[in-house]
Amino acid sequence: MQTINFNDTLNDQNVSIYVSSQEEAQNFIDQMYAKHKKYSMEASKGEYAADKGETTRQLLSSQITLLQNNISNLDEVLATQSNGPLKDKTQLERDKAFVKVRELLIRYEAKCGYGYIENSFETAIEIAFKHELIESIKVVVDYANLQGWTVNDYELFTATVTV
Repeated sequence: MQTINFNDTLNDQNVSIYVSSQEEAQNFIDQMYAKHKKYSMEASKGEYAADKGETTRQLLSSQITLLQNNISNLDEVLATQSNGPLKDKTQLERDKAFVKVRELLIRYEAKCGYGYIENSFETAIEIAFKHELIESIKVVVDYANLQGWTVNDYELFTATVTV
């Protein structure tokens, strides 16, 4: 697996190429902070699977199979029933089972299918990106401090000590 090295883009050695004034430094900080805040406020893609790992692949598969068998049985019953309230009730029961199968198939895909794998990758990339945004803000803040510039760091690096 390849590692992404964000540090080559902005680091202590090349920050002066991008930032040559207090205003530029603050602009960089503001833009990176806004992007970090946006990512932090959005729902995490890692929450793609609604059941949070509580349901196993085997359990979902068996529930789907059981409901599909129930639908087949209900179809057979419906074929023998005359029109009327009893047939309507059986049809409703079949329709509810069909909806439940669709819901379980969606959960199955979210938990066990490609969608889960893809979103796990996207979550890992998102976490790395948010971390690197903070690191990049720190690089610019440190450079601004070395230059004697005053910039708003949004208190990202203020250490709080609790006693």
